[in-house]
Amino acid sequence: MVGLTLYGPKLLRLAASFFYVAVFALIFPGLYFAFGAYVDQFIGDYPRLTSDARAIVGAPFVIAGCVLVSWATGLLQSKGKGLPISSFPPQHLVMRGPYRLCRHPIYLGATLFFAGIATVIDSLGTAIVGGSMLGAFYFSYARGIEEPELVRRHGQAYGEYQRTVPLVIRFPLRQITHKLAGILLGATSAAINHPRLARYRDHILFWRYGIWPGLGVFIGLATMDFVLLTQDIASPVRSLIILVLTGTALLSIRITYRYVVAVGERRTFRSTAGKVGFVSWGVVPAIALTILGFTLFSDMAPHLILDACLPALLVAHFFGRIGCAFYGCCFGKKTESVFHLHYRDPVLKAVRETGERELRLIPTQLLSSLYGAFGAMLVFGLWICVPQPSGVPSALSLVWYGSFRISEEWLREQKRLLLGLVSPAQLVALCMLISGLAVLQFVPDSPIVLRKALHVESPVMVAGQLHLLLSLACGSATFVLFSYHREQVGKWKSARRV
Repeated sequence: MVGLTLYGPKLLRLAASFFYVAVFALIFPGLYFAFGAYVDQFIGDYPRLTSDARAIVGAPFVIAGCVLVSWATGLLQSKGKGLPISSFPPQHLVMRGPYRLCRHPIYLGATLFFAGIATVIDSLGTAIVGGSMLGAFYFSYARGIEEPELVRRHGQAYGEYQRTVPLVIRFPLRQITHKLAGILLGATSAAINHPRLARYRDHILFWRYGIWPGLGVFIGLATMDFVLLTQDIASPVRSLIILVLTGTALLSIRITYRYVVAVGERRTFRSTAGKVGFVSWGVVPAIALTILGFTLFSDMAPHLILDACLPALLVAHFFGRIGCAFYGCCFGKKTESVFHLHYRDPVLKAVRETGERELRLIPTQLLSSLYGAFGAMLVFGLWICVPQPSGVPSALSLVWYGSFRISEEWLREQKRLLLGLVSPAQLVALCMLISGLAVLQFVPDSPIVLRKALHVESPVMVAGQLHLLLSLACGSATFVLFSYHREQVGKWKSARRV
């Protein structure tokens, strides 16, 4: 027992250190290079530098990265009396050397190092696609996990340090950028804090929230319909896919939420019937069920539906997450940064759940929305430029979504598993990321062309072949489902008439 008392915590800290190093120095950089190298196969020909030129361009990044990591780590050990590992944290706040220019020089150095390696090995996919993911991964973890702990440990000293030293690096237009961001986010916050509600007795229609998911479903379904049209899928089949997928998804996101609540709050599933909420993960089993149904009862290949659904889901995500910002759900951690959304209306979910009168929170919903937009542009951009093997567009969508969702969850207040590092949502996102990488290994050789010409003469004729009215009806049903609440269920203490 004495041995366990003395050495148990040390062994646990040592195991935590190995886990930390494996994740940040091996696993995610490895995934970053694997994904980037695979993307290279679909970028096509582009002007390439000679090996000597690549070495000249990439070597300074590699050297700068090594210097930054070594210098910053040495300062943490000598001045801070610790290491950049959560199980052996520095005891003193270090604000000298590279820490005067950047709050996280180790992560900046690692990003520069891997970007330099990507340049030297001539991997444009790794430099562009993987680089954005790895940078987001590092700095989301720093902002969402490390900095709140540093504030608790060092108090006002670190708060002042945050206000004077940038997260990444200083740049000449930083003040102008912050001012513009403050204006845009301030205007968004003003709109958010004037929610539009229609109310009759207990029944509340929160239409400013519902309109964004409804718009996302409409445009996402239209995008999916367009992709299926390019593959010469018959009109009746496409309309049936729209109806089945929408109905299954709306039911699944609700059931998934109730199961999450039942498990998280240790309740019976039946008792969750009155809880208001949805979980976006529910769309994934809905897609799987739709594919299974059409595969069993028709001769349609499953990858055709998957390649149409998942990239279109990124488009829908872009709009839907804006709705989350207007409702106050999926909110980020508290922040004093200029990059925040200000919540103060008691109707908004963030205010209702926390019980505080006003909150300045990281705008995770808007960041997530932008990631969805960038992912959709990436997948469709590659698909238009280069014919893709079956399964590649859906695989890229899974990898992109899983990667940014892992980063996003660190900016939110979530329950943590695995040494206080990973949340349940991140485990789901990691499974999606790994699934996407696995799909890339089993794609067939036959390419699917997202044809620019659809054997028609004008965009008007293209629109005439799409089921826009049906997609609009499905979006309208989504709008009603997301907007409708009952006051006693939502436990709103106040709700204004429009």
